Amino acid sequence: MMRFVFLVYFINSLKLASTEIKCGMPAYPVRESDYNSNRIIGGWEARPHSLPWQLYVLLRYKTGLTACGGTIIQLNPGNSTNLALTAAHCMVDQSTLKKLKPENASVIAGAHNIADLTERTREQYDVKSIIIHQNFKNGQVHDIALLILQSPILYSTKTRPICLPDGDEIPEQKCWIAGWGYTRATGGSSHVLLMISTPMVFYSGPTLIAENFKKYIFLAGSKDGGAYQGDSGGPFFCKINNVYVQYGIVAHRPIGFPPGSLSTYVRLSTHLWKMMRFVFLVYFINSLKLASTEIKCGMPAYPVRESDYNSNRIIGGWEARPHSLPWQLYVLLEYEAGIAACGGTIIQLNPGNSTNLALTSAHCMVDQR
Repeated sequence: MMRFVFLVYFINSLKLASTEIKCGMPAYPVRESDYNSNRIIGGWEARPHSLPWQLYVLLRYKTGLTACGGTIIQLNPGNSTNLALTAAHCMVDQSTLKKLKPENASVIAGAHNIADLTERTREQYDVKSIIIHQNFKNGQVHDIALLILQSPILYSTKTRPICLPDGDEIPEQKCWIAGWGYTRATGGSSHVLLMISTPMVFYSGPTLIAENFKKYIFLAGSKDGGAYQGDSGGPFFCKINNVYVQYGIVAHRPIGFPPGSLSTYVRLSTHLWKMMRFVFLVYFINSLKLASTEIKCGMPAYPVRESDYNSNRIIGGWEARPHSLPWQLYVLLEYEAGIAACGGTIIQLNPGNSTNLALTSAHCMVDQR
């Protein structure tokens, strides 16, 4: 008699697959230019949540708290990810020159005004693992890090991944950078997310970038402004066939250039991804480990208190050992007459370590008034 339930579930699964959220396609239009803006190192305020891949990376150094930028990326199909890109130098405590421990880093997704702690769209995620490019030496080259988060970022209108490039070439067109970094050389960081259009700078002389580094990094910026302190790790992205693609990561400002003008970017090219195959290998090995330790149904981590001879029984009951019935749900109901509650259980139809299914009584789902 429950066949129709499973049928509905699988139909909904198919609907979810058919409406899979694509990378680089925000739910809100991007404010690609702002002619009337009060520009601060060339920036204007981004339309809230129009850059849903943008992350605020919070870092705890020995000298105190600081922040970088980052982006949500995706390697596997689906409507969630636990991967983020940022700059490698952000993951090194600059006071000790030691790699940060994962517990000293976290990312905030879905934010616009980072100073507004009541912003309902934001969610903070702890970092499980920090993987820095194997050739990074605290310089501009190979300044890239992958963060594996403790829990996945679920896609919504406020949080979505950016697309990654499928070739070496960066398009010769207007592109953008975004971040919450410093708004002037002597000032503080921005509370709201700012962005600016910035062209790629082609190499006019050997003094800017050594010839053998050009396949790893590029320059971008203009006299109107650009990235500055606090923007490191954020994206350099372009619009390709109405999809936003990240081609670079904010790294450093070259010596001798004014703040907020020319910046160095890590090139996210096919060549760089080939060099980072070991990163993805580690990620997939971890995924396999997770699969091999799949949690089984009906097996609690704590022993069940199946009887209690000495209990002070209340209508035949005794207190269960805390968390020994981990499938038990408290179903909160808002009837017209007020708040009520029922019981329920966590169930699973597909393999894995998560589910979105619960069982309860039908009469609980009917307002008795």
